[in-house]
Amino acid sequence: TARAKQGVSVQILTNSLASTDEPAAHSGYAHYRRELLDSGVHLYELRPKPGEPQPATPDGTSSANGTSSAVEVALHAKAAVVDERYVFVGSMNMDPRSKLLNTEMGVIVDCPDLAIEVAKFFAKATQPSVAFHVMLKQNSSRAKLEWVGQNDGKEQTYDDEPGATRARRIEVNLMRLLPIEGLL
Repeated sequence: TARAKQGVSVQILTNSLASTDEPAAHSGYAHYRRELLDSGVHLYELRPKPGEPQPATPDGTSSANGTSSAVEVALHAKAAVVDERYVFVGSMNMDPRSKLLNTEMGVIVDCPDLAIEVAKFFAKATQPSVAFHVMLKQNSSRAKLEWVGQNDGKEQTYDDEPGATRARRIEVNLMRLLPIEGLL
């Protein structure tokens, strides 16, 4: 957020609630959306694959239809491009737990050609037919979140987590009340 406030272009693509199989992680992330957007970060959330059921939770259940098959379209790897030159690719989350306890890792490469290719991939992955652009909609009293995407070539705007089942929304809202952020 500090870099975005300084005028640096910061763009993030993450899973939407409808495409994630980790509702606990989403509950932690959702807490920061408004702050990210207020600072000028461009935020995108990956749409679920059309016609696919909502992903199963880690315990194998799904709040969509009881199936445990995971959706093919979901993000886990982390990638970042800095100054059109440096590329980070890995699975490590940027939190103390991941650093100290998990066996995940990543690499940083100084390669402008690779940076260009990752940036091209990001541009495709954030197209309105693939990802929702999360924005703040100015209201009379307080800005509200809105998700903007595209269906059949037409822009569509949502006022709530698009594509997520009611059960998944309730699940995540309950998790947001728990003191679990340090465990995510």
